[in-house]
Amino acid sequence: MIVHYYKAPVGYLKLQVSSKGVKRVEFVDKSGMDEREDRHASSIERNADLKKGGSNANDAEEILDKCVQWLDSYFAGNVDHVQPLPPLDIEHKSEFYNQVWKTLISTHPGETLSYAELAARSGRPGTARATGQAVKKHKLPILIPCHRVVKSGGKGIGNYSGGHGTSTKRWLLEHEKTMTMK
Repeated sequence: MIVHYYKAPVGYLKLQVSSKGVKRVEFVDKSGMDEREDRHASSIERNADLKKGGSNANDAEEILDKCVQWLDSYFAGNVDHVQPLPPLDIEHKSEFYNQVWKTLISTHPGETLSYAELAARSGRPGTARATGQAVKKHKLPILIPCHRVVKSGGKGIGNYSGGHGTSTKRWLLEHEKTMTMK
């Protein structure tokens, strides 16, 4: 497993990457860490993994590079970044969860939908609550764009557990609107 800290406009993202794909993206508070310490922390965790050697470490490095390129493109406002995502290491034992995540990935920047709409698109109309649980369980914010799920009926944007909560969600949604306008 390789761990890398990515400095995004919405704060630091801790990326965890295996030889199979991106396993986790987590918003972290690194306000007390300067850039030199950040590079050092990232390289220590990376080097520990690479010392194990083998193709797995090389695969993880390649996937990390793809993930960073994808995030760079996303935050630069390049709408063409949408596909392909870097490989994701997210298989869940529930086929329902996997289907919800795949459907969410297929939404476009600037597009929003409710849990009920996401459930219907996933082939399970009437399962909005279960769909909400599936969205809550994934560990890849931004890559699996859960920020695009909003309250039904235009009643607001809803909650967000990443970064600084709803202000981060609002920023991501506004950013994506500018992407689609280019």
